[in-house]
Amino acid sequence: MRFEGSGSFYFVHFVSQLKLPCKCHTGLSIGNMRKAAKNGLLCAAIYASFEIGTLISGLEFHDNARFAAYAANSFLLLLAIAASILPYVPKSSAIDELKEGLKAAGVYSVAVSLFFALYFSTIAPDYMEVKKEMFRDKIEYVAERLEDIRGELPEDKQSITKEDYIEEKIEEGAFWFTPSKVIPITLFGLMILGFVYTFAMTALKRKVLYRSQKS
Repeated sequence: MRFEGSGSFYFVHFVSQLKLPCKCHTGLSIGNMRKAAKNGLLCAAIYASFEIGTLISGLEFHDNARFAAYAANSFLLLLAIAASILPYVPKSSAIDELKEGLKAAGVYSVAVSLFFALYFSTIAPDYMEVKKEMFRDKIEYVAERLEDIRGELPEDKQSITKEDYIEEKIEEGAFWFTPSKVIPITLFGLMILGFVYTFAMTALKRKVLYRSQKS
């Protein structure tokens, strides 16, 4: 099989060579489905290590820490799905590959969400409180310039006081500093992203294989 013509060919070839648990050149089976779950767990463990490493290094509150975490989370979810779909030759159907990818995505999403529950309750129990205080400091800084930005506020907020402005913004942001609310949102978001990744990866593989067989 030749991989040429675009970056997607090289990506498929690269992932197909990974020595992850799902490496296989036969059709899908119950055993292979279990290996897809192992891929999800392995990538979730890598992400957990990333978060703990950030905590140990003291960078968990750095301005770019959350962006890096989101990027790592998205990439590792994609890797878990790709490593569960791409190594298989065309003996498996697209439906089987979709099931394989969704299983890896589901296991990864649940594992990461459980890690967050452990992280916020045991590993770094003060994390949300510190983030809340940092958020309050930012709101208070903006409130000091309230007179300068008052003209940009909605008409019904034109006469708002600095104290009311601060309390209103803190109340609006409180949702994102409550682990019991953030964790389900994280799980749902990862599942949706995994769904999109799985369909895109399956379509990409089929397109690459079709083009390579024609060349």
